[in-house]
Amino acid sequence: MASTHIETSNVENTGFWYSPSAAITAFCTAALIIGSGNLSGSQAQVNGRGLEISRIAGEVTYLRNGTRAANVGDRLESVGHGIDTGRRSSAVLAIDGGGIGTVTVAENTHLVVTRLETSNDGGIVTILDVPRGQARVRARPFTNPSSRLELHTPSGVAAVRGTEFGVIVSETGKTSIGTLEGAVAASAEGATVRIEADFASVIPPGEPPTAPMPLDRLLEFDLVSLYSQDNSVFIEGYVNPANSVFIEGQEVPVSLTGQVRVTIPSSTADLITLMVINPLGESQNYHLSMR
Repeated sequence: MASTHIETSNVENTGFWYSPSAAITAFCTAALIIGSGNLSGSQAQVNGRGLEISRIAGEVTYLRNGTRAANVGDRLESVGHGIDTGRRSSAVLAIDGGGIGTVTVAENTHLVVTRLETSNDGGIVTILDVPRGQARVRARPFTNPSSRLELHTPSGVAAVRGTEFGVIVSETGKTSIGTLEGAVAASAEGATVRIEADFASVIPPGEPPTAPMPLDRLLEFDLVSLYSQDNSVFIEGYVNPANSVFIEGQEVPVSLTGQVRVTIPSSTADLITLMVINPLGESQNYHLSMR
């Protein structure tokens, strides 16, 4: 049996995080809503509206009439326009020149425009699909009740009217939501919870949202057991249930109690890298020693 020892590295706020590359496309019926208002009258796409890529780090693919490497200044202006971020890559999108807000897109994330519209009374509608990955939104307060800014994920819809929050879409389609400023109301399966600033909630596919829990910005991992046996390594520990965990770059399950309990193949390396990520995209590495 190997001894247990943990070393930690500093929290990262770069928007980089690890996730599997497989796309998740199934959509469920949950919803995260804050101050939504119905559009009135006919709708039409607004000339000049769009999301402009204001910052790129690493490999980012621009999706518009085919694919190519993205450049700062590229615009997402219509349905189907989007970006894909590669491993250790990220991008920042300015909505309408930043007047509406910004979306920070973390690594291994797919984001596509669903709607860019305006209502007859001047309400601005921006709807984006995030079928996999992690994104963080900062939006100014809306004064028009018809304005909407939504992120669609496999487990629901995050609609804001002026707040800062983040979502993580896991490999299974589970969505975790963390609110930094303002509030988000999470609804699914006939239940609704309000997520205030510094709180988080989890929506598993086909289930109601969990009760709000404190947002973990310390990104703690409580190791319970670590040992090697029969060419395998057994790891057990606990994190905040809204956080995601990656071991050697691969996502591992986190239960609704925050338990992480996995067996992975052993390697010749003395250290195993475990990363904890919260819904805001903040991350911290733990190095588990097998000596």
